[in-house]
Amino acid sequence: MTWYASGPKIPPIDEKRVVQLYQRIQPVVRFTRVNGELTPSSEGGLRFIEPVDPFNQPFTVNPKPRGQATRKLRFVGNAVTYHTWCIFPELKPLVSEVLMQINADYLSFITAFETVTDVGPENIEGNYIRTITRLYAPKREG
Repeated sequence: MTWYASGPKIPPIDEKRVVQLYQRIQPVVRFTRVNGELTPSSEGGLRFIEPVDPFNQPFTVNPKPRGQATRKLRFVGNAVTYHTWCIFPELKPLVSEVLMQINADYLSFITAFETVTDVGPENIEGNYIRTITRLYAPKREG
């Protein structure tokens, strides 16, 4: 990661690469049921969400759950990712930002990711918010 006075520099977005990766690496969000409705929650079960525009639509804003909670994922590691922000304390990560910052060693086998950092002043670095992105791969059979 390259650093400037304003904070880290997010790697350039390679649109073709993002489209390739997004076909097999999807964001997941935790949801719980509140008054019969599924609501995003830090305590809920992981669910894949309906597809979003990976370049323009933050996947954490009004995510729509797709299917049942998934128990077919295993946690494999964390990645620190950086995201631009406009109005504190809103974190609006884009799929393209996340995918371009995941270490290449993980990209060959992960199938899902989740951003988990609570946004606070301690996570602001210049024009960026630092987050922890959890990486998931399919559970091994047997």
